Amino acid sequence: MTWVRRKVVEVEAERESARSLAARLKLAPKRERKKGPSVAVVQKLEEEAKQVVEAGDWGALEPKHFAAIFSALHRSCYGVDDAQLSDGGLEFLGAASAAAKMIRTQFDEDKCAFAAYVRWAWRREHDTEQWRRQNAVNGKSIGWRQMFMPTGLLTRYRIERERARTNGKA
Repeated sequence: MTWVRRKVVEVEAERESARSLAARLKLAPKRERKKGPSVAVVQKLEEEAKQVVEAGDWGALEPKHFAAIFSALHRSCYGVDDAQLSDGGLEFLGAASAAAKMIRTQFDEDKCAFAAYVRWAWRREHDTEQWRRQNAVNGKSIGWRQMFMPTGLLTRYRIERERARTNGKA
């Protein structure tokens, strides 16, 4: 068998293998896609988070609770639900996943420190939103990506913490 003939046979064998694989994959049942939590589950998570916060045990919160807290604080600050998170779904899972990653990578697994960041951000945004309303000025709202991904918001938090720490020191 010549070299060229051998290559043709190899290519044909690969094609047949690919066809066979494709046929088997089409016969396999399709996996059901993740849908994310329902509205009722998000509301339940908000209630659980509220109870934990009222007890003062911020360290007991899970990333899904931080996503629910974000949704509740958004409603409290702006007077409207966050369109991406209020109905649960995959966006809610994305927010919870981003919160988990941020807790792990930016706060060394310290949920209390992460909670302090979330509280700082919402206090600041609440004050800003009140000023906007008093002065009839439009402005942007905080989205879950700004809150749960390392953005300028996290940097501003760190700067303000550092200023507070060194305030009064030479």
